[in-house]
Amino acid sequence: MELNIIICDDDQVSLSINRTYIEEFSKKFKVRPNIQCFSTINASFNSIVKKEKIDIALLDIDLKDHSGIEVAKLIQKNSPWAVIIFITSHSEYALDAFELFAFGYLQKPIEQSRLEKLYAKAIVQVQSIKNKKISACIYFTVNKNNITLKQSSIIYIEKIQQKTRIVTFKETYEIYETLSAVEERLEYIFVRISQSIIVNMDEILSMDKNTIYMKSGQEFRIGRTFLKNVKDIYSKFPKH
Repeated sequence: MELNIIICDDDQVSLSINRTYIEEFSKKFKVRPNIQCFSTINASFNSIVKKEKIDIALLDIDLKDHSGIEVAKLIQKNSPWAVIIFITSHSEYALDAFELFAFGYLQKPIEQSRLEKLYAKAIVQVQSIKNKKISACIYFTVNKNNITLKQSSIIYIEKIQQKTRIVTFKETYEIYETLSAVEERLEYIFVRISQSIIVNMDEILSMDKNTIYMKSGQEFRIGRTFLKNVKDIYSKFPKH
């Protein structure tokens, strides 16, 4: 598994040590880290967190030019599922950290064994999110036949009069359930874009002012009352 990892610390020695630790632990846990280190929050950092989905971030709370908590908020704007681990010299910051849903915190001087344990847990968390996205299933009945579908195989779902149509890469199914009833059983990879359409965000090619273009060629207008929510959710969706 590949991991996008950011480490922020204005202490160059600490930055180098933590990078070395993560590289060593990654070999042990058989993951492939793409590690990017920053001693200051600059244009390069801002560009990366806007363009890339971050899996794990190790952030010093006491950065000279920024609060680590504010940096975490910047990361979570584009990577809301990022695992945040704070590094601090002051334990009282931990409460603020956990209010931001931090995964954990490390107090300086960092204990190698504690970092290893937290990193191992973080890998499990990231893997869980990615597996959920890939393997979640939905169950329904068509002509008295029980159907099981991987949710990741669904392109879109639409309301057709009294039926709901489920369109996958291979087949199309029509069931006697409301669109809302189906929506309740879907995972976070789906977003409702109008009264009659739900789409798989992994299958979106692009989006303009009020239209979604699917990789499979379909085009869907976004309902006016859904527009703000759709754009907000899709902007935060982890496109791994």
